[in-house]
Amino acid sequence: MRNIIAVLLLSTVALSASAKNMYIPVAGRAAGANNTLFRTDVRIFNPSSTDDISVSIHYLPQGIEGTNIPGRLVTVPKRQMVVLNDIVGNFFGETQDTIGALRLDSDTDASYEFVADSRIYTDSPNPAVAGTYGQYVPAMELDDAKLKTVVLHLKSPFNVGIPGSGGSYRSNVGVMNPGSETATVTSRLYGADGTPLGTGAVQMIPPKSMRQLSLAALFGGVFFPDGFVTFESTQPVYTYGSVIDNNSGDQVFIRGIEDKAERKPLGAEASGE
Repeated sequence: MRNIIAVLLLSTVALSASAKNMYIPVAGRAAGANNTLFRTDVRIFNPSSTDDISVSIHYLPQGIEGTNIPGRLVTVPKRQMVVLNDIVGNFFGETQDTIGALRLDSDTDASYEFVADSRIYTDSPNPAVAGTYGQYVPAMELDDAKLKTVVLHLKSPFNVGIPGSGGSYRSNVGVMNPGSETATVTSRLYGADGTPLGTGAVQMIPPKSMRQLSLAALFGGVFFPDGFVTFESTQPVYTYGSVIDNNSGDQVFIRGIEDKAERKPLGAEASGE
């Protein structure tokens, strides 16, 4: 009995002192349509009341295997938040348009715990209306990556004049692969009523990398008021959508959620369904 308790205690220690890895699936600094310039601000919080922690941040450019890309270390004092505005331009020194993902690693087993998130934003493209428009992008755990996902709330690019569309929008979708093997990803576009609208070209996403495409680039010139995209991957991935109002530059980030179509409802096995 004592041996069992000892093993359980050792397991608990091992779990609580393991390095932590998180991913922000999209980040960058890039000019967009209609006089927009998108930048990424990151915040990292240290919940410890006793210890400073160290976090290694890796910028993983689109389409490039990021397994061996080195990170840059930041120290987060106890009960404080590190502010990294325009992280790709200011912290990583990127001067050209670029898009990618961010990998956040605790530097040692002793500094395993942290909280992080980000915001992508642009200045108002209308000189008469000052301010910014942004979208919240969470940092995700490894367990958040899934084989099958669905992204909702999508609108076709430049759907001007379509009843019920609410204006002119453009939509992007993205896939980020946090794993160590290449992910083969198939995407399918549907209207809100489930009507198939197109199948995108199969994408090969390298390890520790991402790819973002507009709906127009992935599925062609399909016009619809509202729709969704499903993703099927050979490796667990994060997926997302970003819908941008062409008139204001306002953005909405839509996190891909697990598609559980093949799972029976709770209790279905017992009832014989």
